[in-house]
Amino acid sequence: MNLKAVILFLMLTVRFFPAAQLPVDSLVNDSNYIDSDTLREGFVTIENIVKEVDLNAFDFIHHAANVIQMNGDDWTEIKHLYQNSHDGNFSIVHIGDSHLQADIATGHVRALLQQEHGDGGRGLIVPFRLAGTNEPVDYRMTINSKVKSSKLLKKPWVTPVNFCGIGVTPANKNFELIVDTEPHGESLFKFIRIYHSGKLKISGVRDLEDRSMEYWIDLMPDDNYTDVFLSRMTPSLKLSLSTDDSATIHGVMLSSEENGIIYHVIGNNGACYSTYNALADFSSGVSTLYPDLIIVSLGTNDAFGKLSSEDFYKEVDRLVTSLKKENPESKILLTTPKECQRGVRKGKSRKSPKTYVVVENCHKLRNVLLKYGRDHKIPVYDWFEVAGGDGASDLWIENSLLNKDRVHNTVAGYELAAILFHSALDRALSSSLLVDVALKDD
Repeated sequence: MNLKAVILFLMLTVRFFPAAQLPVDSLVNDSNYIDSDTLREGFVTIENIVKEVDLNAFDFIHHAANVIQMNGDDWTEIKHLYQNSHDGNFSIVHIGDSHLQADIATGHVRALLQQEHGDGGRGLIVPFRLAGTNEPVDYRMTINSKVKSSKLLKKPWVTPVNFCGIGVTPANKNFELIVDTEPHGESLFKFIRIYHSGKLKISGVRDLEDRSMEYWIDLMPDDNYTDVFLSRMTPSLKLSLSTDDSATIHGVMLSSEENGIIYHVIGNNGACYSTYNALADFSSGVSTLYPDLIIVSLGTNDAFGKLSSEDFYKEVDRLVTSLKKENPESKILLTTPKECQRGVRKGKSRKSPKTYVVVENCHKLRNVLLKYGRDHKIPVYDWFEVAGGDGASDLWIENSLLNKDRVHNTVAGYELAAILFHSALDRALSSSLLVDVALKDD
């Protein structure tokens, strides 16, 4: 992508998602069945800035740092797969927190990659809205039953939770699950993988015009997922499902069965490295997406805690080691969190004036990630430095790129982040010679 290109952000739909949740927040018992279209979580409006953004207009962006620091790793094999993705599939799994759950930046990266290298399908989608939280705007999952649900960061869980971070259990033993990618630009698929806990039977597949669709089922022996092969491409379908016990839906993977890029996102509000480490089968779940490249974008919520550099290093190592064990053929890329701010009040009253201070741990944990990458030959994308380094949060606010909560970006900010990241990633995977860059910590 030419960095001089002018990108017009015409986002007509206002996007919503919850404020960042720290790991210590919200241990709520969410045990009652509710109507599946009821939302049960506070929302923050992400400012929908409509503007032309010239990437060179922001002099605080460090374009020279917008590279993948290879740290001695060899990407020759996945470069070949990426450059020949029109003749096969190249699978990316991007793991993160609320910056990813809304899929604004990652959705833009997905679109850019698929436009250039082929569309392998939408990838993993998760029933966030059925669990009472925000979900991306380019799909909708509905169930014609009351449901009970669990979210990764809200315990105790009243349903099983797998690597997707969500569990939705219908009250009825017979129910319909609708998967629709048409609301904001359709994504065609011919294969779906339903991730579930408990026994699940499929008795029929129809399109949303109620026409029957021919299909074939492959039920995996461990019952963690069921594969459904369709006779034709479709942007949506209605699955007639039944269960003898209590089945929980976790997510659905959509594939076009065409060659190209398939870009999966696992993002959960409030997630930290320790969050995913606490899921015993997280890395083995990731392996069912057959990743060629695993990207981990965590650290923001960790920075709000009191974790020492040494303990954070151990959490990073625990997750990376687990991912490598379960995905031995995959390459791993870490990204650092950029600077953000937190609100503080001088008094104990909610009416006390709030001021904002920089979260200093972002810088500290960024340095830990850089060190970990060098120590273990794991590539790192230093988003902290690319975004402007120390003091960047004030500059992002001044340029309408950082949201009012001073943690999340505006839509324009996420789009800017996406274009920069795509540029670095594409150059790393496309170049005939990777420069082994290793920037110093501050």
